[in-house]
Amino acid sequence: MTKLKQASDLKAKGIYTRQKVIDLFQIAHPTLRVWQKKGILKEAQVERRVYFSRKGIEALFNQERVNNG
Repeated sequence: MTKLKQASDLKAKGIYTRQKVIDLFQIAHPTLRVWQKKGILKEAQVERRVYFSRKGIEALFNQERVNNG
């Protein structure tokens, strides 16, 4: 499977690149890194690009809002 095909398959499943997640959810880059390091957020990697599940991001984002709000 080519990397372009892998990337398009991930996008079809609602899985986005780090930059797309930051843009969509207005999450600070350091917050995303902390979630990764703690193992809270799982990633998929194709070549050098890292992808995250939209559902996983939404769940963490909503949890942070509840905890901080």
